[in-house]
Amino acid sequence: MQEQGDTAQAAAYFAESLTVARQRGMTRAIALALAGLAGGDSLGARSMPSARRGAALQRAVQLFGATQALLNANTLHLDPEDDRVFANNLRAVRAQLDETAFDAAWTTGYAMPLEQALDLALHPVPYHASNAVLPHGSTHDLSVQSV
Repeated sequence: MQEQGDTAQAAAYFAESLTVARQRGMTRAIALALAGLAGGDSLGARSMPSARRGAALQRAVQLFGATQALLNANTLHLDPEDDRVFANNLRAVRAQLDETAFDAAWTTGYAMPLEQALDLALHPVPYHASNAVLPHGSTHDLSVQSV
């Protein structure tokens, strides 16, 4: 859905999936929803003014890092198609941030407690400049937890 350009609708579906997966303790589904929301942020950032784009991209990288941490902590892997989308979205956001900003956001996301990552994921960066606000919580305490 995101590859077809409807990032706002995709974000709503991923947020709903994340909420259900969280309630049911479905670790793999949580990881897929986090990755989907991160991908949406990276695509949505393109339509934001530059002042807000960096925050959206950093949030996307944090969510990608949290996704990878969750997968690693639970010895899970994405299926080949989801892995391809994850890698492409990560590459796209990496190309838009300098190395220092990317590494800092990845480290923060990778080490973020799962509940904090879920909270971050469920407070999206708006996709249109007309109603844009900075994301909820730009710095985070560090440590990985599994579901």
